[in-house]
Amino acid sequence: MARGDITTGYLSGQTNGRNILITATTSGGAQTIHTVASGTTTLDFVTIEACHVDASNATSKLTLLVGGTTVPDDVIAIDLIHGAGATVIQDKRLLQNGVIIKAYGQHASHITVYGYYQRYTV
Repeated sequence: MARGDITTGYLSGQTNGRNILITATTSGGAQTIHTVASGTTTLDFVTIEACHVDASNATSKLTLLVGGTTVPDDVIAIDLIHGAGATVIQDKRLLQNGVIIKAYGQHASHITVYGYYQRYTV
């Protein structure tokens, strides 16, 4: 990419833009949602949405690990309500240098995650 170029794509954990079903329930087994471009001259603006899709629980907690597992530095946790539709978890969050975003849920297979990135070369 040339300087100033912007490209858009699905999160690296998605296949053909399809939802990622969160089956992991612990930080140790967390699923990779997206790996940001490596280096400091490429920036990813990351948008992540999630939806609680299983009616067996009224709420289910989603935990995102952004580059690590240290609380509160790297951890974002949100309770999702069944039937509420998509919830924006991160909106155009700026990340760089190969940060890995992972996720796990309170209950296996109750949450789907999807989104996109906009990659900018400085």
